[in-house]
Amino acid sequence: VRPDCLMNSPRMSPLSRSARKLYQNTLTVDLDVDRLEYFLCYDLEIYSKDKRLCNLSKLSFTGIAQRIKANGLENRHEDLSNLSMVLESFLSSTLSLPAAVVYETHSYMGLIKTAQKNNQAAKMHFLKALWIVCSSSTEGQIPKEQLAVAMHRLARAYMTCKHYKEAVGILQKAIANYRIAGVAKEHSCVVDANKVFVEAQRAFAATPQPKAKKEAVVHRRRKRMQHSNWFGAARGLKLFRKQVNASATTDAELVLNIIPGIETHVHY
Repeated sequence: VRPDCLMNSPRMSPLSRSARKLYQNTLTVDLDVDRLEYFLCYDLEIYSKDKRLCNLSKLSFTGIAQRIKANGLENRHEDLSNLSMVLESFLSSTLSLPAAVVYETHSYMGLIKTAQKNNQAAKMHFLKALWIVCSSSTEGQIPKEQLAVAMHRLARAYMTCKHYKEAVGILQKAIANYRIAGVAKEHSCVVDANKVFVEAQRAFAATPQPKAKKEAVVHRRRKRMQHSNWFGAARGLKLFRKQVNASATTDAELVLNIIPGIETHVHY
């Protein structure tokens, strides 16, 4: 018998007012281990034709919620590796999936990579999840609260990677979308978003900005180059790259970043 209490997922649409209130009560930015167990043991067999993968998932992850609650997610190293393998295999072996299922899978993978301290991989999964939930083609498939949650998770990943400026901007949008979705300001997700937002602001303010001088050089050089032609600009590129420590791989790429409209004169 499937445990119906674990069926809360981003695929409930449309939601009645009472159902939405119940759904918001289960909303979390952290890993919902009960929902994860249901997804792995029951949802996979609905969407995947790989019976071997489905049987392996059910055999490996029945009871995983209790194991994680007892020992903590970070301490379940073998489970984390198996989770990552099964979810990646699920996405790669299934050609056609509802957008909401792909969103949920990438969200799980991002949270698992976070627990494994693989922050760059986590950020990429959260970016993919956000892209899916923002897509116009998914409108109506995923509750609007999930847009705020996806932004919230991505912002926390940026915080972990010490990209504080990006985290501040994303958290502002996440908090606004929680409000638009009608999530109460006392909700744990909103409270955490505001807390991380303050931390990101303080961290960004305390971070030295070594590029300020380089940006001033860029600005002065840009003003000069805007009045020169392509060949004149090209002659100054070697000095310019040295001044700003530019990372462009070709002169053409560097000029494209400097002079508006120059792309009409560049041939690769």
